[in-house]
Amino acid sequence: MENFSFSGSERGFNVFWNVPTENCRKHGIDFEPLIQTYKMISNKNDTFRGGNVTIIYNPGYFPTVKKLSNGTEIVTNGGIPQKGNLTLHLEKLIKDLKKYSHEYLNGLGVIDFESWRPIFRQNWNEQTIYKNKSIELAKTFIEYNNNNNRTTINYLKLINDTENGVIMDFHIVNSYSDNVEPECPKMAVHENNRTLWLFDSSTALYPSIYLKRKHNETERVRFTIAVLNEAYRVSATSNYVPVYPYVWYKYLDNDTEYLTMTDMFNSIVIPKQYQMGGVIIWGKSSDLDSKNECQQFYYYLKTTLGPALYENLLNKNYYNETLIK
Repeated sequence: MENFSFSGSERGFNVFWNVPTENCRKHGIDFEPLIQTYKMISNKNDTFRGGNVTIIYNPGYFPTVKKLSNGTEIVTNGGIPQKGNLTLHLEKLIKDLKKYSHEYLNGLGVIDFESWRPIFRQNWNEQTIYKNKSIELAKTFIEYNNNNNRTTINYLKLINDTENGVIMDFHIVNSYSDNVEPECPKMAVHENNRTLWLFDSSTALYPSIYLKRKHNETERVRFTIAVLNEAYRVSATSNYVPVYPYVWYKYLDNDTEYLTMTDMFNSIVIPKQYQMGGVIIWGKSSDLDSKNECQQFYYYLKTTLGPALYENLLNKNYYNETLIK
């Protein structure tokens, strides 16, 4: 079987495996041989964190506020960016990096923090509390953003100074998952421009192209193209840093259903057409809580995800352009 390091760009195109399938070993189900069969880049012994790809959730002392169902608020590390302690945060950051990242990590290092967003307006739904707390503290939009800017820039500089040769950046969560046009809304473009301080300090971009079942096939393709168009545009403003879209094998609005062969194929081949660095196949622990779930996912990898990688992508290096017309 041919190697899956494609030559579609200077960097090549790689498929990274970031799914906690190591959890299935206790049920006697070993994914590693199948992952190797399809030439995906994974960690040794199929671990979720390792030398090739590591994702770290909420490292350091990020300020957060959590509101419980009974109305009680749990404030941690000051709650909002304006009241966080940057010195303590960076000290804890170093400890967390040493704890969770492999000493020989030479691949992708990803930070996943989603408690609040750097753009004030984008803190909606359960994140509205961050706006309310900021207003209570008589802070302006600009001050909120500037506090977050300084924290994050120092954060990224420290990380990339410490982890030599490692791509360690934030996982960008798409905030317009209901957009079904092949271009991002103007508001999204405007707010991404306001966040260039973050992208300019990054060494890679990680947009997510998680699909929704409620959209039809054409709309899902258009959504993917919109995200990648914007990611490519932002990358071009940041010295063309590599882009690694996150792909989840389930639907965002129906996590009991796996992506169809067509949706999985499009989620991989379209980024390749954009000559991006690759894609990251991602999954969460709750996807693999039981032996039955492990068996179902193994079957899906063998019959759908794997063939989408090999036969559809390798042997049919194209996607249906009529879908986006």
